[in-house]
Amino acid sequence: MLLAARSYRILKRIFAIMPPSKVLDALDRVINAEVTRKKVLNQTQGYRNRIVPRRGQPPARWSRKG
Repeated sequence: MLLAARSYRILKRIFAIMPPSKVLDALDRVINAEVTRKKVLNQTQGYRNRIVPRRGQPPARWSRKG
């Protein structure tokens, strides 16, 4: 019971600290930008891996297949 009461007090403190909505919106934009950045980097890495030949292999032909 003591643990539950202590956990409740901790959770009450955590939820009492709510940043303004503008801060939350800005944080969402930052997180979305980082996700988009990682997605684009992964796509470009995949493209490079398909196009740039590895040592000892002939160059890949250009095609519209993706």
